Amino acid sequence: MTTWFPTDRIPGAGSFIARDALALAEDHDVAVLHFTPPEWDDGRRTVSWHGLDVRRMPLDLRRPAQARRARAEIERALADRPVDVLHTMAAPALLPFLVRRPGLPWVHTEHWSGVRNLAGTGRSRLVRPLARRAFAGPGTVVAVSDYLADAVRALRTGPTEVIGNIVDLPADGAVSGREPRGSALRLLGVGTVNEHKGWRLAVGALSSLRDAGIDARLTWLGDGPELDELRRVGGPLGVVAPGHQPHERVRAEMAASDVFLLPTRSETFSLVTVEALASGLPVVATGQGAHTAFLTPETGVVVARDADAVARGVQVAAALRHDDARARGRQLAERFSEARFRAAYRDVYERVTRS
Repeated sequence: MTTWFPTDRIPGAGSFIARDALALAEDHDVAVLHFTPPEWDDGRRTVSWHGLDVRRMPLDLRRPAQARRARAEIERALADRPVDVLHTMAAPALLPFLVRRPGLPWVHTEHWSGVRNLAGTGRSRLVRPLARRAFAGPGTVVAVSDYLADAVRALRTGPTEVIGNIVDLPADGAVSGREPRGSALRLLGVGTVNEHKGWRLAVGALSSLRDAGIDARLTWLGDGPELDELRRVGGPLGVVAPGHQPHERVRAEMAASDVFLLPTRSETFSLVTVEALASGLPVVATGQGAHTAFLTPETGVVVARDADAVARGVQVAAALRHDDARARGRQLAERFSEARFRAAYRDVYERVTRS
């Protein structure tokens, strides 16, 4: 059960959760209950998504009345088929269970960076107790990184484990489309077009590089609330911003680029960072989170969240060896393989159903 899952209107929403569900379905009978934000709703109520049965309802679980409606829908879904484990994904999916927990084994996987804010000491007297109650419910909580697990453990005393996202390697034998050194420096950003992901810093860094006499180009792949602004601001600099793109296009752009930009505020995992490294792209990153541990001095740099600092980082990263980045990415991909993911969750499911 999740509030994040792809729809026809927002095909990139919750793509990592959808990937998890597909992997779990290799070993288990998985059905998905998707409470989609109304603005994501595509009007379809039952969907077969790559073979997964998905039941969808447009509800905003942040509203108490709609969270109660969601709970009634959950009860109907549980009555329709035998269920051994309820698996919720991302913090909003906990809200229907604030008053009453489900009467079956319950696993929750956390992806949301906002959990660190919920765990902060500066939260109101209301928010923090509600967050504690929400996270106390599941028998086991899984966080996608140690960075996120620390925040979850500040909110609960029960078991909290770490199982990373699945990283899929580029196809063997993929041909790099990178142009020879000496041509324009090709920069790539991938992510939601919003303030958190830092597209303005990427555009500002491009401008700084141009002012320094460095021929650079920027492509940003992703949809979001500020896409029109990105196109308007980046247009005079020749920024390419086609919106959401299928994974194949993202891989192709990675193969053709020189440096990957991640000017984010924070990341709970950053699947795209590992994918960029595995494609041979050195990374320039900002912010806090699990992504900073993925980089080594040979494969990328972490800089201040400032456009000039990002531009300087690009010049450092452009001199790094693509082979070193690729080797690091493939090392990480082995650590976060689908096989290891599935084995870890088989163990979690067995334990919660025995307890």
